[in-house]
Amino acid sequence: MESFSRRSLERNSSNRPIWKPALPDVAPFFRVPKRKCDRVKEVSISHFFQTTMADTHLGSGVRAWSDLDFLRAFENLSFPPDQFRHREHLRVAWLYLKSSDATRAAERMSAGIRRFANHHAASEKYHHTLTLFWMRLVAAALVETPEGCAFEEFLTAHAELCDKNLPSQYYSQDLLRTPAARDGWVEPDLRPLPHLRVYRCG
Repeated sequence: MESFSRRSLERNSSNRPIWKPALPDVAPFFRVPKRKCDRVKEVSISHFFQTTMADTHLGSGVRAWSDLDFLRAFENLSFPPDQFRHREHLRVAWLYLKSSDATRAAERMSAGIRRFANHHAASEKYHHTLTLFWMRLVAAALVETPEGCAFEEFLTAHAELCDKNLPSQYYSQDLLRTPAARDGWVEPDLRPLPHLRVYRCG
């Protein structure tokens, strides 16, 4: 996931940012039963997808912000674009998956990243398959994480998520460069994505 630094941004030939109002459809990630249950359920996620921060906070660094302040800054577009890197993408994904069902979390993530990129004239940076790829891996890790775990603890327990080259284990570069992968969801061509083990339900 890339930083949205203003100095590295480019616009299209008409000097206007590209905006795609229609978001690709997302299919349900997994369904959690309404009643509580004790036994472990295993659900395949191979078909996950088919198709004003106060100035005083800025000096302490984004890692020191509370989850509420962090998400508010992202959603109201006050987040410093040069500080929105891979780790920050993961934190947004983690927050959305903790507060919404996976399908809704994916929709919020896709719309939020597109909106953030468009606001900073970087709509060409948005890659739908990569955005949802990271959502899937965060979700798979999250269900194996104890409830009440802070983001730093989550990231320490799943350090593999910090590897920005992780998609290359699942996707060839040729596939990721295609318009189909950039504009919509495509399945990996090198190895299948992990299955999701749901330990908590209800």
